[in-house]
Amino acid sequence: MLFSAVPISEKERRRMKKKRLLSLLLTGALCLSLSAPALAAGLENFQKSNPYTAGQFTDVPAGEWYAANVQAAYELGLMEGSSASTFNPSGN
Repeated sequence: MLFSAVPISEKERRRMKKKRLLSLLLTGALCLSLSAPALAAGLENFQKSNPYTAGQFTDVPAGEWYAANVQAAYELGLMEGSSASTFNPSGN
């Protein structure tokens, strides 16, 4: 039976809304607490394998907005330069 023939009081209706809200909040907190370790687990495979020295790539000035990202990508072995002294950030 989908609906009850007995009317629900306003007090009971508020109590049910509070229970529903609490259930949603607890479900959200549980999902967040379980997803953080799962996301962090894959980061242990990234180890710095290439040493990077400032000015290593002549086409990546230290003051550019992308310089730190180029350094991180190179150190982790995700990307390499087009030669020993150029990175070619605008290349294909």
